[in-house]
Amino acid sequence: MRCLYLGPWGALSVVDDPRLEDLVADNRSKFEITESESLLFGTGFGVGTDIQTGPNGNLFVVSLSNNAIYEIFRQRTVRAERK
Repeated sequence: MRCLYLGPWGALSVVDDPRLEDLVADNRSKFEITESESLLFGTGFGVGTDIQTGPNGNLFVVSLSNNAIYEIFRQRTVRAERK
């Protein structure tokens, strides 16, 4: 896994997609996600106006068109039981 520094604001992103090594998602058309597939974290939000990380570490997406706020939870890791 690679960590990429994304600017003076101190944002750090973990990217494991070699197509994004140049930090540019070169997609063929507006709604085609060739190099953005690994960045996709959900669909159906409508027109998103804001994305924030909450104090619990989850993402919150504000949807203007759906008049809703969505909370995106982390995937829980299931650990194998040791014998």
